[in-house]
Amino acid sequence: MYGGSVTDLTLVNAPQWNNLIINSTDVVYSDLFIHGGSTSSNVAKNTDGWDVYRSDNVWIKDSRIFNGDDCVSFKPNSTNIYVSNLYCNGSHGISVGSLGQYPGEYDLVQNIYSYNISMNYASDGARVKVWPGNSAAMSVDLQGGGGAGLVKNVTFDTFSLTSVDYAIELTQCYGQKNATLCVEFPSKMVLQDITFKNFNGTTSGNYKNVVTTIVCSQQDVCSNIVAENINVQCPSKYGTPKNICTRVDTTLLQYTCSAS
Repeated sequence: MYGGSVTDLTLVNAPQWNNLIINSTDVVYSDLFIHGGSTSSNVAKNTDGWDVYRSDNVWIKDSRIFNGDDCVSFKPNSTNIYVSNLYCNGSHGISVGSLGQYPGEYDLVQNIYSYNISMNYASDGARVKVWPGNSAAMSVDLQGGGGAGLVKNVTFDTFSLTSVDYAIELTQCYGQKNATLCVEFPSKMVLQDITFKNFNGTTSGNYKNVVTTIVCSQQDVCSNIVAENINVQCPSKYGTPKNICTRVDTTLLQYTCSAS
């Protein structure tokens, strides 16, 4: 689509992704109600609200989403995307990626701004997930790694969180459970100028007192990662909230960091 709008729609129980924006420019989505679920005993999968792929200058706004996967996901070659005023429930958050899955491919995500997001009962508030530099397996049917690219100038601003597992999750080791291999084969996806700011709310306690996790493979491919005004609490029974910071410049993170 080149120029146009999608507005005032209700989408219920789509078989997979609800909206795939592909090879599009100058598009606005607004005032959608999305409910992605299953009407059987089989769990619904890949019920993303929006996936943006190979598209530029897209605005997604003023909508309510009840699903079990990404509320909005920025796939390869998404540029100049603005997301605002969303209510997301049960999702995997506002997500960059996954990227770098396929060797020989170059993925670009640049100039992304997500603002005024209400995220509820989700796995993540804001998430950046890129594959490491070697082959890795998230599961039997999800494997990858070794692809190159750049994520640059991405901002997550003003997130209200209710019972999310992680308020912030950034990883360059997506799918790689062996931390030594992640360092030995650092991600070829370079992360630059990523900001998380004005986050308030609560986590679910699924990771006990851990509220944020930032895991870079090496600092030279993971620079200017900023966190400011992050006020997120874990359930009181787990004590003081903890922030995991691994191979990242902690001087730009306005909270106390722990290595593990």
